[in-house]
Amino acid sequence: MIKNQILIVDDENDIALLIKDILSDDDHEIFVANEKESALEILSTQNIDLALLDIWLENQNDGVELLKIIKNKNSLTQVIMISGHGNIQIATDTLKLGAYDYIEKPFDSKRLKVLVRNALESQKLKKIIESKDSLSEKFIEIVGTSRIMQNVRNLSNEASKNESRVFLYGGMGVGKKLVSRYIHKNSIHANENFTLINASNTSIIHNISEFLESYYGTIFFDEITNFPIYFQKSLLSFINNNHKNKFRIISSSSQKNLKDESLFDQELLSRLAITNINIPPLSERISDMSDLCEYFVNYFVEFSQVKRKTFSEDAINKLQTYEWSGNVEQLKKTIEWILLYYNYENCDEIDARMLSPEILNKINKNAFNIEKILSMNLKDAREEFEKYYLSMQIKKNNYSVTRTAETIDMDRSALHRKLKNLNLECELL
Repeated sequence: MIKNQILIVDDENDIALLIKDILSDDDHEIFVANEKESALEILSTQNIDLALLDIWLENQNDGVELLKIIKNKNSLTQVIMISGHGNIQIATDTLKLGAYDYIEKPFDSKRLKVLVRNALESQKLKKIIESKDSLSEKFIEIVGTSRIMQNVRNLSNEASKNESRVFLYGGMGVGKKLVSRYIHKNSIHANENFTLINASNTSIIHNISEFLESYYGTIFFDEITNFPIYFQKSLLSFINNNHKNKFRIISSSSQKNLKDESLFDQELLSRLAITNINIPPLSERISDMSDLCEYFVNYFVEFSQVKRKTFSEDAINKLQTYEWSGNVEQLKKTIEWILLYYNYENCDEIDARMLSPEILNKINKNAFNIEKILSMNLKDAREEFEKYYLSMQIKKNNYSVTRTAETIDMDRSALHRKLKNLNLECELL
């Protein structure tokens, strides 16, 4: 049986040994340090599960500094603060910095043991959650062979090679978080922390400079335009006054016009948007639909243990005609629903009839209206059909004339003239 490793840090050696004696009954591997330096040495060589830190070490606030270092090194390491009577407020403040709990001197041995047991149980649960999350590490890939996604992949690969700050633009659900994780995964920070911060992380936002001072890894400010003005000023000040940081910043926004000063501090934007990457909506990359479906099927087969199924060509075609207002995130949830709903069906393929009612109803509503065509004369009916047919084809081929011409076996120049006459948008490729 693997023992839990516990570190006790207290400048009063008698108290440190007393805690060690109390916890020794539970068969832990225990390390003792009496000052910050020796504690750091132990932390560098041992995989500590739980640390008990005295707030005041040698009349300094070193326990709080150790807490920050430990949480930045490994967020799963649990920390219990040991507080004197005059340090209760500081102890409660450490909870915002990631401490599991605190215990006040003189402490009850039974309460200490219960607190330690609960902290270690909490860590086990977090490890289980993280192991599931690490399962998805294999799926941090930019999916698709469309020209527009190849561009996103190329820009992301370039961003991974340097330390420049990156700004990701794109609507809700397009995959900005995945692209940020992809850049981190392929960067020199890959083995360090990746922390997503959004407007709900108020404790970090209030103390952003303090948080950044000892941070290692990649920080992703998700929808940064939702953050308060005081945060923008604090972050700008930190960036301007600190030039040797051991982290990189990636930011994102679904806002289209960040040049509006009322939306965002323009000087901060110039600091954050060194490299800009625009992530397209799903409607502009529907030729990637087959690749995306396969990707999400593989994801849910491994992550949710559903039975593997493939999507028929007809089902893919139907999915390509749907208006994905929620973008890739909506597609992911849709595929999850399909796989779960038909998990126990005796079939290996998902055909168009098995798509969710919401999708089928919307597709049928927007489908080609045969009754309308039959009411037209031949000339108008031919034009209506050609417009519908070609609009679907150019959409499937990401608005490329060349690819569409190849798909429908038509001369490229003739197709371009036809699209122009029908007022259909396309790219001259």
